[in-house]
Amino acid sequence: MAAGRPLKEARRLAAEALALHIAGMIEDGEGIPPPSVIDDIADDPAMKNAVAFMVPINTPGDKTVRINIAARESQVQKIDAR
Repeated sequence: MAAGRPLKEARRLAAEALALHIAGMIEDGEGIPPPSVIDDIADDPAMKNAVAFMVPINTPGDKTVRINIAARESQVQKIDAR
């Protein structure tokens, strides 16, 4: 959870807080839980006046890499489905 004014500041702080928390969980060998569902947060009475938004996160060491492969169309469809 993060707070800030304006909302842009809260988003920035939320991303920083989440990244720090996830880094600590990884360091401690804990599993990373799946993301929260916004509808569940909106239905929580404790979050009555809160504003929920998506927070992108990049886990440490999880950089994007480019790959080129040749594969059967059916295999690509299975990869895309996952």
